[in-house]
Amino acid sequence: MNIDLTLFGQIITFVLFVWFTMKLVWPPILNALRERQKRIADGLAAADRGVMELEMARKKAKELIQVARGEASIIIERANVRAHQIEEEAQVEARNLAERMKRSAKTEIQRMEMELRQKLSAELSGLVLRGAEALVQEKISEPLNQHLFEELKKELEEVQGE
Repeated sequence: MNIDLTLFGQIITFVLFVWFTMKLVWPPILNALRERQKRIADGLAAADRGVMELEMARKKAKELIQVARGEASIIIERANVRAHQIEEEAQVEARNLAERMKRSAKTEIQRMEMELRQKLSAELSGLVLRGAEALVQEKISEPLNQHLFEELKKELEEVQGE
């Protein structure tokens, strides 16, 4: 065996192996690597877009929360104002009702006072008449009777006038 021939045969075999590998095996491996590289790049780009979208969503969520808090504070303020108005309206209504009740009570007191005065006047008239009858029965003189009747008449008018 000759080393030159063996070496030359190994070189030819190696060159054929390299040529075969370059023509038939290497292109599919490169295509697979390129596809994988493309998928990885697309995945990274999608991840970057996802991160950016997530950040934008967070910012939008914060803005929406701030807007909602602002609206909530406005609604709460309006509710407080309305509650205050309702409270004031209730107080005014209560005052009006108390005033009406007070006027009604005064009217009722005045009516009862008039009834009592009339009853007292009637009772007083009865007493006066009985007293006058008693005087008349004792046969007092005519001028004295007239004088007594005039005084009773004045007193009755005063009592009724009050």
